[in-house]
Parts: sequence; structure tokens; C-alpha cells
Amino acid sequence: VAAGNLPQVSWIIGSVVTSDHPPAPSLFGENILSLIVDALTADAALWAKTVLFVTYDENGGFFDHVAPVTPPLGTAGEYVTAPAVPDPTVIGSPPIPGPIGLGFRVPTLIISPFSRGGFVSSDLFDHTSVLRFLETRFGAEVPNLSAWRRATVGDFTSALNFKAPDHSLPNLPSPISPIQQVLQQCTANLAGQTPYAVPNSQILPAQEAGTATRPSGAC
Repeated sequence: VAAGNLPQVSWIIGSVVTSDHPPAPSLFGENILSLIVDALTADAALWAKTVLFVTYDENGGFFDHVAPVTPPLGTAGEYVTAPAVPDPTVIGSPPIPGPIGLGFRVPTLIISPFSRGGFVSSDLFDHTSVLRFLETRFGAEVPNLSAWRRATVGDFTSALNFKAPDHSLPNLPSPISPIQQVLQQCTANLAGQTPYAVPNSQILPAQEAGTATRPSGAC
């Protein structure tokens, strides 16, 4: 970014010490994300045309009360057919033919001047929505997406408002300040010696006041 050589599309995958994947504390992931956003917003011209998607490879195994969308039986490109693959984690398990599906929900952040303002998009997305967005933006076809998936999930453009971007930068707390305290608390966890301790004092999150605007805005 500083040299002005940022490609049109970049993929950033966090390492063990730059992500919030267990057993690392979530502060590690917050820190690297903060550094990325700071680098992008330091160049006003670059930030004015940038969208940063932050997502995760899976949901961590947590319960989800919303069942994944499943394609109809036999949908081309959406079913495991031949050969059926047994579960490698269970000895003697039977093959698992069936739908690929969309999977359980995972968190995703869209950070951009085009996503500011408290807008809400309730369209259905999945990991391939990032590829669909690149398709829409750059015209590069993604050949391995089924017709069912294209008709079922969106391309993230409904979550962006290209006609009224907000280039202002909010004042956000730095994740760096409590890092030493967190590292001391998590030293044993990082070494795999003890399970994560549940804090004695916990506070439930509060929802922001106001009414969300739908749809997210005209594209």
C-alpha cells in the first residue's frame, strides 16, 4: 500500500500469531485487522475505491438454529456422487453421498466507504459470494459455480451503496492497549497446557438503538 503497488485483488490469510484461531486469543485477529484497515485508510484515494471482506473458513462448531439451505435432490454440481467418500475421522464409517449445501453461518465483515451508515442486507450469501463479487466487478468468470448456487446466493453488491459512499473514518479503540494483559492471561492457553478460563464477570452485548435501513442502498 505504501509503495502504491497494491493489486486490484489481494487475499490475506492470517498466520498462527496474526489470527484469532484457537488457541490464540481473539485480540491477535483484532490487531492484524486493525493494522490492515489503518494501512488502507492511510491512502485516501485508495480507500475511496476499496472494499475489505473479512470472513472465516467455518463457524467453529457452535450451534446454529438456522439450517443451511440445501439444493434439491440430484442438483448438478451440488451433490457428492461418485465415488462416495467415507468420513476419514471415523474408522469403518459408511460413505457419505449427499448434498454439498451451503453449510452453517459464519461471521463476515464488509469494511468500505460503500458499507458505512448502518445499512442492512438480508440477502443470502456464502463463501462463493466473494468470487461472485469479483465476477461482477471485474468480469472474470468463475466456471466452477453451479447454476443452483448462482441463483441461490448473492454477490455482496446489495450490501454496498455505490451512489452515496461515506469516506469519513470513525474513532475506534485500539486493540493494542490491553495486549500485554491478554497475553499474560493466555500464556498457558497458547502452550496448550490449560483450557480457556471463563471470566467471572461477563456482560451481555447490547444492540444499538434505532431502525436499520433496508435495502442497503442503490447500486
